Amino acid sequence: MSFTISGQFSGVEWFKTIGALGDEEITDFVIDGEGNFILTGSYSNTTDLEPGQRIYELTAISGKDNFIIEA
Repeated sequence: MSFTISGQFSGVEWFKTIGALGDEEITDFVIDGEGNFILTGSYSNTTDLEPGQRIYELTAISGKDNFIIEA
């Protein structure tokens, strides 16, 4: 996503996806000094948290589990 200096949304330049059959929710994110996104959130059931071609599936143990990933 792109934003103007005043914080207005100006478009999408690229995107990556995560997710699978469960519910995923991103609750916060930051961009580090190298331009990587650090995402926090939660998921239920089984989800794929690998934003690329590979698969990295996790299965929630307690109904809804939390994650921190770098994308």
